[in-house]
Amino acid sequence: MKETKKLKYLIIFSLVIIIAIIIAIIMLKVKNKEEQKMLFTPQDKEGIEYQQSIELERYEFNYVTNAIQAYIDYANKNNSSYYGSSGKVIEENEILYELLSDNYIKNNNITTKNIEEKIKKYEEKMVFIPIHIKRIKREDISIFIAEGIVENLNYEKTSVERYIVYIEPSTMLFAIEPSKEKYENLENNIQQIEKIEEKQYNKIKSVQVNLENISNKYYVDFKRLCLSLPEVAYQYLDKEYKEARFGNLENFKQYIEKNKDDIKKYAFNKYQSNMYEDYIEYICLDQYQNYYIFKENKILDYTVKLDTYTIITEKFKQEYDKSKDQNKVIMNADKWIQMLNNRDYTAAYNVLDQNFRNNKFGTVEQFENYMRENYPLHYKSQYSDFTEERGTYTLDISLSDITGEDKNEKQITLIMQLKENYEFVMSFDVTQ
Repeated sequence: MKETKKLKYLIIFSLVIIIAIIIAIIMLKVKNKEEQKMLFTPQDKEGIEYQQSIELERYEFNYVTNAIQAYIDYANKNNSSYYGSSGKVIEENEILYELLSDNYIKNNNITTKNIEEKIKKYEEKMVFIPIHIKRIKREDISIFIAEGIVENLNYEKTSVERYIVYIEPSTMLFAIEPSKEKYENLENNIQQIEKIEEKQYNKIKSVQVNLENISNKYYVDFKRLCLSLPEVAYQYLDKEYKEARFGNLENFKQYIEKNKDDIKKYAFNKYQSNMYEDYIEYICLDQYQNYYIFKENKILDYTVKLDTYTIITEKFKQEYDKSKDQNKVIMNADKWIQMLNNRDYTAAYNVLDQNFRNNKFGTVEQFENYMRENYPLHYKSQYSDFTEERGTYTLDISLSDITGEDKNEKQITLIMQLKENYEFVMSFDVTQ
């Protein structure tokens, strides 16, 4: 009887041990999955997962755009990666095949032989400008849908392209599906996948995320849209600003067309970021000191202003109000020089004294022709003699080329009257 009881206890004890081992194995698997997720999720100093926003995260944006750009690069038949000293060493169709999802390959009966009949290929380097990106799922395999503009390096041959992107965060592997569906219908085409097989080219290259990179990305993408699709770029302009500065789309398109050669030369030079409660402001300057002010509500949801004078800022008003007249004149002169550098001849013409502009130029077109001929560069200014007589101020200015390529300085004298509400009128010495 005692031996029977001992046997029962032994069996029960063994079952308890087995159950404990099974529970431990399950917990270990769960822990491993959580650790994999943490690789894709920001952590605080204690290693605790931050509360995630339902919006796209910055690092996710980078992963998705990098994956799409890699796919587009390998869709270029003439990508230098395919060639060595002895000629072509890698077939691009084999690489593209690796980047496509297994579901997409199966559903479209794609092989390395027929892939060119199934997906778009390019003859040159193309770049992707994201317009919309949305995260559909964040789990072991995160899923995103994306829409954007693909264009060449000369701001031509544009097309709207859409993609479904699968990313395995624990391995940084990705798979991609180009789509002809409308962006709003892409979500309906998603098929779940359990794992992404590691191949030679389907790993995302991680890029550091910082404020400078974000500013540069917005600047470069917006510049590209201005040159290739001004009607799209116009939609990004702040509503109040674009109505005050351009009035309508046609005026904006004419501005871009007239200044296309200049805009192509513009390059990101400096930036400043300001964090506010509801948005982030990125202030970018090109090498000619032209402004590009991005107000980001969330990733890819932003508006743009192209100067600081069309809509007077509160900061300008505060500084202006506490300044003496001499500094007010200089601040207004700075605005006028900024208008010239920005090729905003309409604004520069409108602040001229009415009698002066009618007698010397007659129309804004004649004024623009004169300024383009006599002041063709982008200038920085130095102020010297300042005089005042009965409310009229005279200011001598030396203008020098911002780039330093032209060593000759231009001398110009402004005559200015200060008005109410931060307005002014002016004239300057005109050489016939």
